[in-house]
Amino acid sequence: MLFEHELPPTTRGRGMLPTGIFEVEQNTATAIALIFVFSSLVPYVGILFCPFAILVGGFGLLEAWFFPQTGGARIAACCIMCALLIAGAQVLLWWWYF
Repeated sequence: MLFEHELPPTTRGRGMLPTGIFEVEQNTATAIALIFVFSSLVPYVGILFCPFAILVGGFGLLEAWFFPQTGGARIAACCIMCALLIAGAQVLLWWWYF
């Protein structure tokens, strides 16, 4: 068809992007921690997601430590730091509200 493009033979059938711009995330705990961090950005409700982002980010660091081929250690560490910063902001929002 007009908008179909053929994948190179090395990536055919794996579901990978052929351009190599984004890496395929194999560390599932890190991906879940990133979702929790994005969910924690919602004002006043996001404070519920911050502890889970910190916890699952720690699991992502452990997974990257024990299985280095999965990667994702830097993203997990960034998720933990962002979750701590967002938790502080959420606590300030709750303190200012009450």
